[in-house]
Amino acid sequence: MKRSIKTYSAGLALVMAASVGSCKQARYSVNKPAISTPPTDNSTKPDDQIKNGPDGTTFGTTGVFHLGDGLFGGSTCKPQLDALPLSGSRFNFTFNVTEDNTPVTILVADLCGIDLDSNILTLTGNGVTQPPMPIPVSAATVLIPSLTLSKGTYVLTITAGMNTDNSHFAIGHVDDFIVGHVQVQGTNIQGVSYDAQP
Repeated sequence: MKRSIKTYSAGLALVMAASVGSCKQARYSVNKPAISTPPTDNSTKPDDQIKNGPDGTTFGTTGVFHLGDGLFGGSTCKPQLDALPLSGSRFNFTFNVTEDNTPVTILVADLCGIDLDSNILTLTGNGVTQPPMPIPVSAATVLIPSLTLSKGTYVLTITAGMNTDNSHFAIGHVDDFIVGHVQVQGTNIQGVSYDAQP
């Protein structure tokens, strides 16, 4: 099953397509290494969690990130979250575009535990801020196709949302979920850094 959400901003059409599937069938294993300690010095040096190549960059290449508040008893991804330390409630993935008019596709290839509809993706940089894009409940992947970006530095932020009205979770609960293999696809792309925020 596929869902699409269209967001229009500054004349650019962004389409976010999310495939919805069971986390039990997802690509997660409790033996998969977690990213438990993001850089604390805001270093801009790529490490083993950033893989740059001729077709773009991937963040979370050998592990996954656990976002949320650490309270996930009712999560659809509880067994996998049990095995991972909490990274924070928001993750920033910073990348450079080295040439103007670069076609870019963003793929969040691994998601598990999206239980609230308030989780969002935002893309900022080079004087542009795209409106927040909601991550659909139960999404296993998210695709943002066909962006054209100018030369500059951009930050893709994935934020765990807070519950305001869902009867399955306490008011104020922040959704806990797993995210990994965040891919910024295209030529002229260089991954710079990632960091977690509480």
